[in-house]
Amino acid sequence: CRDESSFGLLTENDMVRAYINGFGRETVVEDWMKSAAFRHVVVPQYMQVPPSMPLTDAAWIMCRAAEPGRTCHHLVVRADTGGWLGVFSALDVARALHGLPTELDVAKAGADGTTVDAVMKLVAAVPRCKPEDTIREALGNLDLFCQNAALVVDGDDVLGLITPRCALQALAGGVPRDLSV
Repeated sequence: CRDESSFGLLTENDMVRAYINGFGRETVVEDWMKSAAFRHVVVPQYMQVPPSMPLTDAAWIMCRAAEPGRTCHHLVVRADTGGWLGVFSALDVARALHGLPTELDVAKAGADGTTVDAVMKLVAAVPRCKPEDTIREALGNLDLFCQNAALVVDGDDVLGLITPRCALQALAGGVPRDLSV
């Protein structure tokens, strides 16, 4: 990266947009930035949390899941019956903390007293795709709704989660955009 003429910050969301717009792995980043334009992953048990979990515990799980050299931006919020209630993200933590207007409010509320269900996105609010949708369509939902997770659903059954990491894996693996999720 050239310090004197940096273009910007390249994120996973940029990779989503590059992939859905047909840029291949051979594309030079500088050329793509100037033009601006899967695989099914099962969520591991340790990344599934109850809605009553305190924010600090959920944040700790995200940090642990990110080690070593990995990222973890989402946890699945599961009901006692096993169904998916929502998706909890790092952005939800930031929004929850930002929603406390003063340091006194922060001290009164205490992050330990706030639970995941108070800040998670409900399943109904999370973008969706079907298993027969193309990877491009599924990742397009992330970009369209400005979210970093989309549920893969078949009827009432939640089968998995599509995230920007899926775009990175597809782009790196040269996976055609027209394959189904």
